[in-house]
Amino acid sequence: MSDGISYQLAQQIDCTGNSCRLPQMMTKKAVNGAQTNDVVEISVDNPSTMDAVPSMGPQIGATHLETVIDSCCW
Repeated sequence: MSDGISYQLAQQIDCTGNSCRLPQMMTKKAVNGAQTNDVVEISVDNPSTMDAVPSMGPQIGATHLETVIDSCCW
C-alpha cells in the first residue's frame, strides 16, 4: 500500500473484462464470504466499475483501503 502497510490477502477477485453489475455482485459475494478483517483485492478495468465498487463498501460492511492504479487495471 502507499502508506507502507502490507496486508495478507484472503481473496483476489479478477473482474477485468466485466462491466457494471457483475463486478459489484462478485465483490458483494466475496465480502459476504469473508471473515472479519479479511482483505479482498478486486481488480477492475472498467472506469464506471472503478467508481462504483469502493463506494459500495458501507452498504456491504466493507472498508475500502486504497485504489491502486496499474498499467491495465485498478
